Amino acid sequence: MLVLPASSRDAAAERLLDTYPWIAAALASQLEELRRRARRLVAQSDRSSYRAALDRAKPSAMLPYDRLFPYDWDMILRCDGHHVWACDQHCPNAACDCSEIVVMLYDLNTPDARSIGQLRIDLQSGDPRSNASSPSAARLFEPLWAKHGAELIRRHHEVRQAIVAHTASRRDATRPANPGRNAPCPCGSGTKFKRCCALRDQIAVAPPTAAER
Repeated sequence: MLVLPASSRDAAAERLLDTYPWIAAALASQLEELRRRARRLVAQSDRSSYRAALDRAKPSAMLPYDRLFPYDWDMILRCDGHHVWACDQHCPNAACDCSEIVVMLYDLNTPDARSIGQLRIDLQSGDPRSNASSPSAARLFEPLWAKHGAELIRRHHEVRQAIVAHTASRRDATRPANPGRNAPCPCGSGTKFKRCCALRDQIAVAPPTAAER
């Protein structure tokens, strides 16, 4: 392993630096960028960043993955000499059972990161196809899927779990802790609490009968 010039070095690093002395200067010139990337890598272990993003999200707007998990690496692919940023967006509705994502594509070789178009991809199929908004976007689907297909599937699962967990936590936060027996049941059934969840709770803690033993 090659260690940065400011750190201790092992024998292999010393031999490499003796053979290629320019490496030390090159690493030193990129030291701050390497440190920034190291900090970003450490920050990726915190997966709770989605909570604040979901608190601010609009219910009907697709959610970009990099807003939920801002420290994860961007998905970049190279095609026809251009670097393209693929920004995946996900459905914010916890009750939705869709498996579709939208991937926005931007050309990073243009001054303003010009939009190339979007791909609408259904991940439910084992051999997914895309609905492209432009011919240029359509040509990027196969290289995108070859390089980042597994990551897109992983991200979709993580986002769905985050949205479902966040929705459940907000529902629990607004649910009364001790509803009155004649109050509407907080589960939303429309039945009085004593005839609904309170009754189920009593059954759950009741000792088993002789027939059940």
